[in-house]
Amino acid sequence: PCDGGSHATVVPMQMRRDGTLVRFSGILNEESDLEKVKAQLEPFHNQNVRVSFAEVVRANSCGITSWFRLVRDLDLAITYVEAPVWPVEQFNISPFFLRKAYVESFCAPFFDPSTGNQSMQLVTVGQDIRPSDVHSEDTSAQPLAPHLDGLEPDFDPTEYLHFLTAMAKPGPGQGTP
Repeated sequence: PCDGGSHATVVPMQMRRDGTLVRFSGILNEESDLEKVKAQLEPFHNQNVRVSFAEVVRANSCGITSWFRLVRDLDLAITYVEAPVWPVEQFNISPFFLRKAYVESFCAPFFDPSTGNQSMQLVTVGQDIRPSDVHSEDTSAQPLAPHLDGLEPDFDPTEYLHFLTAMAKPGPGQGTP
């Protein structure tokens, strides 16, 4: 889920629904037809919807602004699943995204010192990183999952943990944000 979708054919933004999970693919930009997306999301008005941008190849500021407006107009609570790097970077810019939004899982770059390679890894809050680390003021909190063992975070923890601290959904028994 952390490879950004297929790079061979780049298509306009598309979506498919699977219950309350909505998966987007293609490009989110000024040419994206968010009116169709809005029509598909209207049944979720004032509810929580899980959104995956894992297959979105790229997004520009016009597309992101349009997404802001759509979410605001529909009054949705969004749980981001498999959040790629671009929402982490972009959503840190505006406090609007931190309203009624949560993170279930995100992609982050890790460095493998044994091979010298970097790879994107999916990190699930509550499974790969403790919710207490996410909500901690300690920006040196490290993911703890076995599949990340031996890998070093290759990102600015302050940037990622700001996104997560504001948006992470607490684990079971931890209350709601």
